[in-house]
Amino acid sequence: MAKILFGDGITDARGKTGGSVYTKNRYGAVRRRKVSPTQPRTSFQMAVRAHFATLTQGFRALTASQIAAWNAATANFAKTNVFKQAKHLTGHALYIALNRNLQTIGASLISDPPTPTGVDANLVLSGAASVGGGTMTATLDTTVTAGSTLVVEATPQLSAGKQPAKNNYRVIGTFAAAHAASLNIYAMWTAKFGGLTAIGSNIGVRVSNVNTTTGEKTPYNSTKIVVAA
Repeated sequence: MAKILFGDGITDARGKTGGSVYTKNRYGAVRRRKVSPTQPRTSFQMAVRAHFATLTQGFRALTASQIAAWNAATANFAKTNVFKQAKHLTGHALYIALNRNLQTIGASLISDPPTPTGVDANLVLSGAASVGGGTMTATLDTTVTAGSTLVVEATPQLSAGKQPAKNNYRVIGTFAAAHAASLNIYAMWTAKFGGLTAIGSNIGVRVSNVNTTTGEKTPYNSTKIVVAA
């Protein structure tokens, strides 16, 4: 049962009532729909949870001064929301975010917050795949900047006309700095999803650059590949 604090109007609420849950986070009071999530426990989900568990344990092992430094560093990594308002992560969330990026590219994790240095983005201009030819390529506008690693994510084959959704993407591989602008991603994709079979299907491909020292990550750039014969 929800607990509600009344004043001149309702000033606070906690708990569940009907189909709603009332709670509070660092940004203020929150009302959300009550849901009962499913737990399919796929190998992908279990691997992601294991990674986050490792990082959470790593944060707990930091000294008090390191944790204070992460909390103070959040101002250096502010992002803007859809209303163009600055949004600051907690120190714990910032530690997780940067180290998760470093984890993805196989780089050393960091215990102290870095000074932001930025990382240049790549733009995916086009892609192509052929069932008969056994090929899949993604073409970028530039090569990777020194000091960064390109992370390639892709979807499985989707039915013709279906647009790739965020939850369809999986990391299929990485490319270190100074790679070619045209990337052969066939082996990476088939290792993750199996062989190409459906001619005319869609495959979403997106890339981002991760700074190998700080863990900063660029926004995604993406393209859609229509599988040819």
